[in-house]
Amino acid sequence: MATKPTDGGSAHPLGATAFAHAAVPPAGAAFLLAPMAGAAAAGTALGFGLAAHAFGLWTGTLAGAAEAAERLFDEHVSDAAFAVRFDPPEGVRAAVGALVADAESAARRTRRRAEAAADDDLKAISGIGPKIERALKARGITRYADIAAWRAADVARIDAALAFKGRIARERWVEQAAALARGGA
Repeated sequence: MATKPTDGGSAHPLGATAFAHAAVPPAGAAFLLAPMAGAAAAGTALGFGLAAHAFGLWTGTLAGAAEAAERLFDEHVSDAAFAVRFDPPEGVRAAVGALVADAESAARRTRRRAEAAADDDLKAISGIGPKIERALKARGITRYADIAAWRAADVARIDAALAFKGRIARERWVEQAAALARGGA
């Protein structure tokens, strides 16, 4: 028969006291599943290891096959079979040399023209300062020759557009620009 515990716990049919007083914790579901989770983790790690090993074997096999194919190709096909020898006739060489010389000459002429076409310092004309120079260059007037080529109608048009009130004629910009374009001061 079961006896009643003296510590106030409930009676157990087999005579054991309540689990709250037991020295060993009860085996719950977590303790029962731990071996299975460990087995699954070990199986997964083993699977990944085997897969990585198989992939390594496969790539090594491919690399070895490629290397063997390259060796066979090199043994049976020489570079001389693919070499193309072109020896142009002497007349062609002379024609190509003349074309190269013409191209170099044209490049030198173009470079000289570009250097000559650089903007002039319009401030060298008496009466033109930095502000007026910017206004003229904004209108595309960048060289002494541009101003030297003005006719009376051009002078009147620029004078009216920039509100100079006769300043261009009064300060003789056209004459000064013509002298500067010729290389004079």
